[in-house]
Amino acid sequence: MTRTSPSAWPRLSTSPFQCSRTPSPNLAPTLQSAPTLTLVPESLEGTPTPPAGARRYRDDTANEGAGPLPAWWGDSSDPLVYVTFGSVAGGLGLFPGFYRDVIAALADVPIRVLLTIGDAGDPNDLGILPDNVHAERGGPRRR
Repeated sequence: MTRTSPSAWPRLSTSPFQCSRTPSPNLAPTLQSAPTLTLVPESLEGTPTPPAGARRYRDDTANEGAGPLPAWWGDSSDPLVYVTFGSVAGGLGLFPGFYRDVIAALADVPIRVLLTIGDAGDPNDLGILPDNVHAERGGPRRR
C-alpha cells in the first residue's frame, strides 16, 4: 500500500487513497514523458516498449561471490534456462503433469534447464529427468 504525506491530503477526498478529482486528460502524455527505469534488456523488450530515453538498470554486483556451478551440471556450456511457475503453482493441480510436459518439450533442446517447483511438490515425483534438466524445490533468491 502506498502512503501519502499529510500535506497531500487536502487535495484528496476523505480517504487519502481515493482521488476526488477527475483525472487530467494530460495524465497519459505526462506519464509517458516521465523518466523510466527498466530491468528488462532491450533485446527482450515486448510491446509496448518503454519510451525513448528509458534507462536500463543492471546490477553488476548480483553475481559477486558466486561460486562454481554444482557438479550435476557437468562440463556443459549450453545456455542456462531457468524455468519457474512461481512457488505456488505446483499446489494448484499443475504438478507433476504440466511440469513433465514442459520437461519433455525442452529435453532435446541444447540448453541446461533449472526447473523450480516450489514447496508443493517433490522433484522425485517428476520421474527420471533428461540429462539437461535439473529440478529443485526452490530457486535462486536474493536475501
